[in-house]
Amino acid sequence: MARSSALVSAVLAGVIGAGRIAPEVVAAEGRAVVRRRLPLSLTFDHRVVSGGEATRFLAALIADLGQDD
Repeated sequence: MARSSALVSAVLAGVIGAGRIAPEVVAAEGRAVVRRRLPLSLTFDHRVVSGGEATRFLAALIADLGQDD
């Protein structure tokens, strides 16, 4: 699986990078199951956003993306 990191330009506080959704074997309840996975990365300017704020944002985004609406 290819991974990358985005560069933050001077006018941005942060950038979210997303890879390609792909099936991947993961462990769930003691069994191997296939799930769709979306690699995400968050690059941000530490002068503008604290690490804690960035972590909470990314966790909330992951939770929202995981909802089956």
